[in-house]
Amino acid sequence: MRTAQTKMNQYWQKAKNRQSLEASLSLAQARQSAAAVRVQEGLEPQARLMEAQEAVQSAQAAIQAGDQEMDTVRRELCVLTGWSYDASPEIREIPVTRAVDLGAIDLEGDKQRAVEQNYALRAAKGKMNNTNYGTVQNKVLQVNVSEAEQKIKTDVENRYQNLKQAQSDQDQAAAELALEQRNLDAASRKLENGSIKRNEYLEIQDGYAAKAAAEQVSALKLTQAQEDYWWAVNGLADAGSL
Repeated sequence: MRTAQTKMNQYWQKAKNRQSLEASLSLAQARQSAAAVRVQEGLEPQARLMEAQEAVQSAQAAIQAGDQEMDTVRRELCVLTGWSYDASPEIREIPVTRAVDLGAIDLEGDKQRAVEQNYALRAAKGKMNNTNYGTVQNKVLQVNVSEAEQKIKTDVENRYQNLKQAQSDQDQAAAELALEQRNLDAASRKLENGSIKRNEYLEIQDGYAAKAAAEQVSALKLTQAQEDYWWAVNGLADAGSL
C-alpha cells in the first residue's frame, strides 16, 4: 500500500509538471514563428531561425521524455494495484496538503511510538526472546535490537526534518506563484490595450505556468513527506538490516 501511494504521488508530480513543459513549447513555437518572419524580412540571420527551431525540438523532446517517465510510473502503479501493466484505468487526482501543523507533532513521543510499532524490530525482539539469555546468539541479537532502535529514531528524525523542509518549500512556491499571478494579470491587461506584444505576454505566461506547476508539485511533495513521516511512526521506519 505504501509503495502504491508513493507511485500515485510520483505520477501526479509528473502530470502537473507537464503543464509547464507545454507552456514552454508554446513559447518556443511563438519565438520560432516570430524568428521566421524576421528572417524573411531580412531583420535576423538564418542562424537565429535555426536556434528557434532547435528550441522547439528541445521542448518537444522534454515533453516526450516526461510522458515516457509518466507512462513508466503508470505501468508500475497498475501492477501494484492488481491491474495488467498495459491496462488503462482512470488515475484520479489525490488530495494534497499545503499546510502541516508542525507544532502539533510530538517528535520524541513519535520516536518512541515508532520503536514500539516497528514490524521488523518486533520480529527481531521475538527472535531474541526465544534464544537462551546470555548465549552468544542472544548477545548478538541484543546488540542488533539496540542498534535498530537507534536507527528507527534517527529515521523518524530525518523524516521530520524532510517534512519541515517540504513545508518551507511549499510556502516559498506559493509565494512565488502569487507574484507570478500578479504579473500575469498585469500582462493580460497590457495585452488587451496593446501595450505589449503577444510574444511578451507568452513569456510571462510561460513563467506563470512554471510557477504554477512548481507549486502543485511542492504540494504533492509535502503530502508525500507527511505520509512518509506517519508511515515511519506507525511501523515502517528503517530499522536497518535485522
